[in-house]
Amino acid sequence: MEACGGTHVKSTGELMYFKIENVDKIHDGVIRFIYRVGNEAVKLSWKYFEAGERLKRIFNSSIEDLENKAIELMEKLEDYQSKLSSLEKELTKYKVDELITNSIIVKNIPVIVTEAKDIEELIALGEEMDKHLKKYIFIGYSKKGKGYNMIVRIGDECIEEGLSAIDIMNLIKTKILKGGGGKGNSKYARFGGIGAIVKNKMLEVVKEYVNEI
Repeated sequence: MEACGGTHVKSTGELMYFKIENVDKIHDGVIRFIYRVGNEAVKLSWKYFEAGERLKRIFNSSIEDLENKAIELMEKLEDYQSKLSSLEKELTKYKVDELITNSIIVKNIPVIVTEAKDIEELIALGEEMDKHLKKYIFIGYSKKGKGYNMIVRIGDECIEEGLSAIDIMNLIKTKILKGGGGKGNSKYARFGGIGAIVKNKMLEVVKEYVNEI
């Protein structure tokens, strides 16, 4: 091990007090130690001591039991996160059921256009939609700054009939949105742009497309 950073000293006795602050693995066989010496090391140790005292008060615990308290807290947090994830999945199922119930039928194809809080929710809704229907067109959008993030997802039977998510994306980008990029395939497309999103206008674009197939 070679300490190659900082001011050189004649002997280690000049360092007085040595405190490792962090250890980073840079790559195989090379580890970086970040440390302080002298008064700076004392200040760091005092900082850790004060942090420990604050945690003792917060957890109403002895310093010896802090680790167990932290482990218990992390286990509870993981349990809550697991329950939250399950609730979010159930909520997604409920939303999809509602969206299907209120869908517009175009040539025997349920067409769903909806807004969500972010692109992650749109993706989850689209994936859940695929578990419920084999024939559908799902268009989702979420506000982002001055523009929108959007996805198009369609059912496998729609693909068999010649419909394509990327074709619908290109129509929306041509007739409704301006700028922005996009990519996709016959099943799924993701894109964005600036423009005024009007649900009825979106439905009209889809109706025209479906009726031409």
